[in-house]
Amino acid sequence: LILVLPIFFIILFFLLYANFPRLYLRVVKEDGLIEYLQALCFLSAAVIGFLTAYRLSKTPHKFKFIVISLFSIGSLLIFGEEISWGQRIIGFSTPETISQINTQNEFTAHNLFFLQRHTRRAYYVISGYACLAWLVFLLYRPHQNHIVRYVVPGWETITLFAPIAVFYYLHYLYFNLGKIPISEQYVIWPEVRSSRHQETFESFFAAGFIVVALRNLRLARSESSV
Repeated sequence: LILVLPIFFIILFFLLYANFPRLYLRVVKEDGLIEYLQALCFLSAAVIGFLTAYRLSKTPHKFKFIVISLFSIGSLLIFGEEISWGQRIIGFSTPETISQINTQNEFTAHNLFFLQRHTRRAYYVISGYACLAWLVFLLYRPHQNHIVRYVVPGWETITLFAPIAVFYYLHYLYFNLGKIPISEQYVIWPEVRSSRHQETFESFFAAGFIVVALRNLRLARSESSV
């Protein structure tokens, strides 16, 4: 089910975009439904991760506790970035020093001029790891509670993590290398620039964090019940 659902939603979003572009744009716009769902996913993954870390803290496996704690802190940091550290909720203005070097004039780190290009690379690395790391299970059969099971996402998450990497690669290949003007960067409708589609694929990426967090919580429960 986890493997199939993202494919279903990709088709659904494409049909929405192809037939109702203005409605689609409202869904994927900045501060739109999809963006807040992403933030909620990362916050949920962080909360679930901290619950998992708490359970693991009561076991002798401290390394697992450290790994899951880092995952939870990372998810919480991404959540903070997604909501611009409360700027979009509270409404405070961006400090001038940050505004001058931020591509979206927001109180965020990932949109800083010198960091934004690395954000795409981070998607490549995380997505690539999530899509390929499970192959280790073909060569090695760790026992039920081995640390490998906590740090290697299952093969069923491929369709959650892969789409954003594929999108960024094709977008870069077609628009950046093709030197297509910004005014013409769209697929079907000029009202929706191609870059707006990233929110759709980033939502699957965020959902992948929840799936991983829930899987780890289940492993920790089975470990603490032994």
